[in-house]
Amino acid sequence: MRTSLPGMLIRRGAGSLVALGTSACSSFGLVAPLDTASPPAADTPGDTDPAAETDALRDTAAVLDTFLGSDPGGTAVCGNGVRQGTEECDGADFGGTTCQARGFPFGELACQPGCVIDASGCTNDHPGGTWCVETPATIPTRGTVTSVGTLPETGPIRDVHIEIQGRHTFISDLVFEVVHLGVTVRLADVVDGCLQGEDIDVVFGDTLVGDPTLCDASGLTGTRAPEQALAGFSGLDMGGDWTLRVIDTLSFDGGTIDRWCVTINP
Repeated sequence: MRTSLPGMLIRRGAGSLVALGTSACSSFGLVAPLDTASPPAADTPGDTDPAAETDALRDTAAVLDTFLGSDPGGTAVCGNGVRQGTEECDGADFGGTTCQARGFPFGELACQPGCVIDASGCTNDHPGGTWCVETPATIPTRGTVTSVGTLPETGPIRDVHIEIQGRHTFISDLVFEVVHLGVTVRLADVVDGCLQGEDIDVVFGDTLVGDPTLCDASGLTGTRAPEQALAGFSGLDMGGDWTLRVIDTLSFDGGTIDRWCVTINP
């Protein structure tokens, strides 16, 4: 699912939302209809049967135990989605415990069979992800457009890819750069090297193959190695503003950047 907000890097494919089960209240019905033919006889001292009272109390306790998810002995039932007794977890119920509460900045806990917490998914390393700006920006004739997105998460950068989608009537006019925390990396200078096609649908990455200064029949598409290494961002924190800068060096032609994304690889 992709959603967008102006000027924001929106995570794409961001993990699932966990629904913490809502409580449902059941109505108690009458076990048997009341006999209204004659009023019940009033109890008199000595009329109560202690054994009958004990059986009735035991039956009531069993019903309540069943309704609350416990057996008559009071033992928690693993698998009913509610953490009880000595259970560490049950389904999505971890009793408020998280990886962060255990000292790890990233990851998610899992609940193993037997209602025991599995913390192997907790990590000190950011799992990576893709964040996109999906607000279109016009590329002016003989001018510069900048599109800024704020990445809300933190963690060291190891490897980064930049994806750009858009269109321009003469791509050979353009220079593409990305800026983060004061570091500028030139992705492509396609001046005089892209004389055909108008589509911009390209992914730049240091481990990818493709000449960043030449186009194919469709335009600047596919995967490309950047003109300057994106390793220039390595070690920096991923959080904060990322800026895509597109420079149109000549007059007459124009276009748009429809969408661009930052992918942080773990």
